[in-house]
Formats: sequence, C-alpha cells, structure tokens
Amino acid sequence: MTRLLFVPNPNTLLWLELDQPEELILAEIQAGAWRLPAPFDKVFSGELNAALQDGVITITLRQPPPPSAPAARPTRADLSRRQLEVLRGLADGLTTRQLCLRLRISPRTVYTYIAGLKTLFGAQTRAELLAKAAGIIRK
Repeated sequence: MTRLLFVPNPNTLLWLELDQPEELILAEIQAGAWRLPAPFDKVFSGELNAALQDGVITITLRQPPPPSAPAARPTRADLSRRQLEVLRGLADGLTTRQLCLRLRISPRTVYTYIAGLKTLFGAQTRAELLAKAAGIIRK
C-alpha cells in the first residue's frame, strides 16, 4: 500500500492510499504518464511534482506562470464610468482617502477598483498603471 499526500494548492490537502508500488508511481509521474484516481482527475489537472519522504509520496501541481500582460491594451470603452473616475483621481494625485471622499465610496472599494485596473492593464504599481493608462485618461 503506497501512501500519497496530494497538495494541489495551499488550501487543499488529500490523503490517498493506492495499491501501486511507490517506485512505479514516481516513475510514471516523472514520465508525465501518471494520472490521479477518479474523481480527482476531473477536478485537478496540470503537471505534477513528486517527492518521496518517510515512505509518503508528496504530490503538488506545477502552477503556470502568471500572465505578464494582457493580450490587448484596454480602451476607454472597456472601462466603466467608476473605473474612469478612479483613474482620473489617481492621475490627479489623490490618495485613497481623498478618492473615498470624492467618490463617496469606502477605502476597500477604492482598493478593489485599483486592483482590477492594475490587472486589466498588466501593471504592478499605481505609477505603472497611470503610465499604461495615460492615453485613456487624457481623452
């Protein structure tokens, strides 16, 4: 009986026991031929990593790298009125608190809009967001 500890993400842990020998499982994982037993094969997919320690095989999923930038640059039509207001406020140099007061929304809502805009434009910082959205803000 081979014991497996499957950790597909930081929030999920599955304990499995299989009748296959551990050497066979490890060889198949390294060759990319081993598949999770049903029903887990339908829920989790991706390239597997495996390590043997103290008679237990620990299996994790290799996470694909995050996309570096969106395929197409967003246009003014892609943004909501509120997203444009947040962008304009950032361009005016307003702080989160000042944006809250101007737009009459909570700080958490401002952070949510900014995070969504950063994702949309593929930016890491507010400054990078403003640089990438400069053409939209000026219109």
